[in-house]
Amino acid sequence: MGDSAATPRSGADILVQCLLNHGVEVVFAYPGGASMPIHQALTRVSDRLRTILPR
Repeated sequence: MGDSAATPRSGADILVQCLLNHGVEVVFAYPGGASMPIHQALTRVSDRLRTILPR
């Protein structure tokens, strides 16, 4: 389980991977401030997870 050669992942990347693992297809999100790493991680998987931004 402890592979020292594994690429480190951020908490945001782990969160987004968990969403995908649980079958989430759409996320409603309001970007800004401390949540920016999460939104960047969501952008990296935009082909698999749709993000809807409120106005």
